[in-house]
Amino acid sequence: MGIERDEMKNRVILFAIFVVGFLLISLPTYAFDSELLPGEGGLTIRATADSLVLYVKPFKTSPVVKEYKTKKKNVIDFDLSRYRNIKPGKVKVQKDVKIEGRSFGNIKYLSHKNYYSDKIPTKIILFNKGETIDYLQDRSEGSCIISRKGQIIELDYCPWFDSENKDFINISSPVNEAWIRVIQNKKPVGWLLLDKSIIE
Repeated sequence: MGIERDEMKNRVILFAIFVVGFLLISLPTYAFDSELLPGEGGLTIRATADSLVLYVKPFKTSPVVKEYKTKKKNVIDFDLSRYRNIKPGKVKVQKDVKIEGRSFGNIKYLSHKNYYSDKIPTKIILFNKGETIDYLQDRSEGSCIISRKGQIIELDYCPWFDSENKDFINISSPVNEAWIRVIQNKKPVGWLLLDKSIIE
């Protein structure tokens, strides 16, 4: 009986290890997440299909909640948004240069409230020749969000957007996902991944 109990205990432990390992592998990973959709001002989103797939959470691995029925050209109401960097782009500095920007610190999530806070001052940031920075997201009017030395920074002006720029080389562009939490009858019904094939 003692041997059988030990074998059963070992099986339970192995199963628990397997389950934990599976959950860790299946957890979504990303470089940076914010509540800020690209562009500026209010964003109006219209459907280009009669039905849209909604998720429980703003991740592609999340379970599907329901098929959201709508009509083409209908405005989709939402109350929350996520703009998630899946893979950073890379930018290389060609010479020492100074750019104005705001540092939000060592974070992985930038809220709407924190972004618009007047407690985060603009300062001069010195970039050194030869360094490579992570280019995360575009903002509005030529600004962008980067990661440098563990700090999340919004630059007022991103020179690599300019075709005549010689101070930076844009090695690769970032990969991002934009999500909104859809509202129906004043209640949240699920998260929608914004895609040009289903929305405009």
